[in-house]
Amino acid sequence: MALPSACVGRTHDPHLSYSFASVHGDTSCPYIVPMVVSINLLRWRWYGLQQLANGYRSGTTSYVNGNAKWYCSGVGTYTYRGESYHRATVGGTNYVGYTANENRFGC
Repeated sequence: MALPSACVGRTHDPHLSYSFASVHGDTSCPYIVPMVVSINLLRWRWYGLQQLANGYRSGTTSYVNGNAKWYCSGVGTYTYRGESYHRATVGGTNYVGYTANENRFGC
C-alpha cells in the first residue's frame, strides 16, 4: 500500500518458521523519516479472529521491518492473518496505512 508521502507499507504472508507461526510487516520511504510498523498475528476460529501475537518496530530511517510470532507446534491447520499498521512522519504530518495478508498452514 502506498501512502500519500510516497512511502510504502507491506504485510508479508504468514508462514511456518520452525515451530512458530510468523508474519513480517515493513514500511519503506524514499527518504529518511521517523516511521513505525506495528504487526498483529491472528488466526481464524469458528467465532472469528483470535489475537495471537504482536510486534512493533520504529526508527528514523528509510526502512523498518517488524515481526510477530507465536509458538504453534501441534495446534493443527488454521488460516493465519497478518495485519500491519504503517506510520511515517513527513514534514510534521503523520501518514498512516493498513495492510493485511492471509495464509493457511499446519503447525
